[in-house]
Amino acid sequence: MVNEEMSKQLFSDAYDIANDIGLGLFANQYDFAVNRACASALTALSSVLCLDGFSSDSEQEVISQFDKFYIKTGKFDLEVLVLYFLFPETFHHLFIWVDFLNRFN
Repeated sequence: MVNEEMSKQLFSDAYDIANDIGLGLFANQYDFAVNRACASALTALSSVLCLDGFSSDSEQEVISQFDKFYIKTGKFDLEVLVLYFLFPETFHHLFIWVDFLNRFN
């Protein structure tokens, strides 16, 4: 239960961070927008990893563990993940929410 609550909080944080992307783009602050996009993505990955009991503040460790437990095992399709980050508006509900919510059914 603790992992699920932490995961929900991390996912909420990722969503909040993602809201800053548009602000940066609107203000022509592209470095800020890219920084927020990366932070949001890493927080979302941490949210998923948290469900399996993994936690880290290290960006490299989060990426390494996600690759090891989700990409290489086929739980997440890398091509779909890349498309999600290229077209987040299109894939947001279709990819992240469906997968996230299915974990609780």
